[in-house]
Amino acid sequence: MTMTGHPLYQKVQRVCTLRLQTRDTLRLEGVGGNPVPTLGCAEVEVGIGAGMYKTPVVVSARKEGPNFVIRADFVFANDCGLLLRQKIFTVREHKV
Repeated sequence: MTMTGHPLYQKVQRVCTLRLQTRDTLRLEGVGGNPVPTLGCAEVEVGIGAGMYKTPVVVSARKEGPNFVIRADFVFANDCGLLLRQKIFTVREHKV
């Protein structure tokens, strides 16, 4: 699942309300099997390059860590590509 950390979630909440769904919250594990506490899931619109893409996002309860992690769910759903040597990330037909 695509994930965001608690600090970015709080910044977004100042601008618009994200309604978290907690009834279907996933039980996540990090490296080594350590549990990753979550606050819930939300459907968000993500701006990447020239495009806007809707995707479900899990909100981590942790105060530290990355602000936003795009995972395989988003990559496969939006036909993303990554050319490391050329430093090109594509989402559908948009290059970033």
